[in-house]
Amino acid sequence: MGHWPHRQASAKSDLHAGITAVEITAAMARRVRGRTLTPADAAQAMTNFRYDLAHQYVVIDLLPKILAQAAALAETHALCGYDAVPLAAALALQAARQAAGISALTFEPQPTATLA
Repeated sequence: MGHWPHRQASAKSDLHAGITAVEITAAMARRVRGRTLTPADAAQAMTNFRYDLAHQYVVIDLLPKILAQAAALAETHALCGYDAVPLAAALALQAARQAAGISALTFEPQPTATLA
């Protein structure tokens, strides 16, 4: 994505490390293989996800520096690899935003509608 640290994420709704697409695809495949999701439903979910990934998310490139930080986080905090990677990506983006004088990132869940 080029110079992602300086990109304003306000037009996008979420940030994800580049590994997210792999994780989602693997999860869908496991559900189909386990017969808890039909192939047709999985295909539709993946179509929707790919559209959202292209239009609603900022995907953070997994640079060697981020992967090295992920390894350090995994070692320090006993994280599994796929937990450490998005954390390292978020920390790298946070540092770049602060260096550029851009406001800090927050990762608060958005309110969800409740069923009445």
